[in-house]
Amino acid sequence: GRQLAKIEFDAADDVEQLLFSADSTKLLARSSGRVVKVFDAATGQPAGELVHPGRPYVSGMAVHPNGTVACSRNNGTVCLWNLERCELVRTLDWKLGKLVSITFSPDGTVGAAGTEDGRVVVWDVDA
Repeated sequence: GRQLAKIEFDAADDVEQLLFSADSTKLLARSSGRVVKVFDAATGQPAGELVHPGRPYVSGMAVHPNGTVACSRNNGTVCLWNLERCELVRTLDWKLGKLVSITFSPDGTVGAAGTEDGRVVVWDVDA
C-alpha cells in the first residue's frame, strides 16, 4: 500500500482509464479526448503521448503481450501504437460504428473490440 508516485492531472481532465505497459515500466492514462498520456510508472514523470489523428476520441485501450498498444475510437477505428516510439503503426476499420472497448487474448493471438450497439468484432492479430 506504499505510494510510489503521484501524477497530477488538470481537474477538468477526467482520467477514464489507466493501463500498464506489457513490461510494467509505463503507465498510460486516457481521458475523454484524442490523446493518451504516457508516464514512467516508477517516477510518474511524463514519458510521451499517443496523439491520435483527427477529431475522434479514444474510447478504450488494451496492451498486447508484445507491447503494442491498441486504442479503440469513437469513429470505429482501432489504432495500433509502438509505445517505445509513441508511433502509430496501423489503423484497422471494420465499419462497425462507434467502438467503446477493446482487448487482447492472454496469448495475444486474438483481439476483440465492442461497439456501442452491442456488436463485437474478433480478429486474428497476426493477419
